[in-house]
Amino acid sequence: MSSPNLSISHIASNQTQKEITANTAFDELDGAIAGLLIKSISGDYTLTTTEGGEALAHIAFQFTGSLSGDANITVPTNKKLYLVNNSTSRGHTITVKTASGTGIVVASSSAYTVLYCDGTNVVEASTSGASALSGLSDVSLTSPANGDVLTFDSGSSEWKNQPSGGGGGGGGSIGSLVGYRRTGTFYCKPSTGGSILATGEVINILGNEVTPRESPDANQGEATSYDNSGSADTATGWQGSTLLNWYLGSNLHFFAELYMGSVTDMLLIAGLLGASNLGGSTIPANKDASYFRFDKTASDATIKCITSLVSGTRTITDSGITPVGGHSYRFLIITDDAAPSVKFYIDDTLVATNTTNIPTGTRCIPQASAAWHSGSTSPLIGLSQMVVQSDR
Repeated sequence: MSSPNLSISHIASNQTQKEITANTAFDELDGAIAGLLIKSISGDYTLTTTEGGEALAHIAFQFTGSLSGDANITVPTNKKLYLVNNSTSRGHTITVKTASGTGIVVASSSAYTVLYCDGTNVVEASTSGASALSGLSDVSLTSPANGDVLTFDSGSSEWKNQPSGGGGGGGGSIGSLVGYRRTGTFYCKPSTGGSILATGEVINILGNEVTPRESPDANQGEATSYDNSGSADTATGWQGSTLLNWYLGSNLHFFAELYMGSVTDMLLIAGLLGASNLGGSTIPANKDASYFRFDKTASDATIKCITSLVSGTRTITDSGITPVGGHSYRFLIITDDAAPSVKFYIDDTLVATNTTNIPTGTRCIPQASAAWHSGSTSPLIGLSQMVVQSDR
């Protein structure tokens, strides 16, 4: 009697010197789980199948020698693992198979391939990992260049490469807004009865100013806050003062850090709009624009990422982000007019990439504002900073 797979002899009940059989079995089992057979071949080869032989008393097999063509390695039908390395010269493959079953091709390589004989055929127990990023199923690389970073696109569930934007924070953060480009920065002045300071452009205030204070969100620093004093559909927040200073079609970048005291019955707009004096209940229509929107009257359950044209056509992409009252959010828009595409980031994470209805060549204004349709409360909206960049 012997074991069913490795053919190791059993100890007979009435035999003498049982230790001899036991020690032999231990040695054969040791080889079957750890032994290495190095075999030089010149063509097809059949591993010996006897107890303690080549096939059954080893787990790892390294085949060497010079082949003039591809070769077959025949193994017994015993159920067993095989770790196979093809170290033959001249680049030919070997196929590990049973006499009448199918097998697996092993290319010339320094690595070992894990195979298993299931009693009929030889199958692959594991597949080799990707040797490069481009070999991963969830990575999509387009003309990679020095300094590119990987960011996650939730729309396609893929990691994609893009320029780092100058370093110091990666592709999806305020660190993207650096370099020798025209820049307007709007930020808070932390003083009683404070005001918004602007570099490069005057900024208009929408709504009623509240004394600057620390943001209720510990993750956000100083914030100048405004409320709508219970007025329904009255815009509250900040808006560029003129359409003359910023151009869609000049690789515009937009960043704003906003605190929202409440998201109930509200309209939020943050981005670049080809229109001025937008009322609180007005969603940009028939305007060139790239912006974030959260509008309860439009039944938005999550923040939307929108590109639109003056013709009235829009691309609306779901960010998958449900805003929560009493929190601050970092909104970033990066326009690549050559692609063309507009990438939308929330809290440094790429949430959408729009490639249709990309506005170009139109004057626009930056805006970060909110309105509450019911007007029954006076919720706060706070701004830490707003940054805009363009090539002209």
